[in-house]
Amino acid sequence: MTSALSFTTNSLFENTTVDKGSDSWNFSFAHNIYVSASGFWRLLKKNKIVFVSLDNEHQFALPKPLDLSHEVNKELAGKCLTRIEVDKNITARTLTLTNECEIQIFIAS
Repeated sequence: MTSALSFTTNSLFENTTVDKGSDSWNFSFAHNIYVSASGFWRLLKKNKIVFVSLDNEHQFALPKPLDLSHEVNKELAGKCLTRIEVDKNITARTLTLTNECEIQIFIAS
């Protein structure tokens, strides 16, 4: 990744919410840090995909549809945001968190 912008912090994850009408996701952290995504994003842990935004409300082989905001809130509870990077070539954003977690946000257009 060729960073155009990099920001370091140590901010505790607070929550993830989704506005279904606009398909906009909001990731909130301590110290008034908010990151919004209105497109494709994915959560990785130890370089493996855990969740993808497009999976929200799909049932797959689960007993009920996936509530992704609930699942992300559980997965990131107690973790801290340590770095935000913007890739200058593809304008992707990467949020690096403790415990080898990352949220990658991709710009579609």
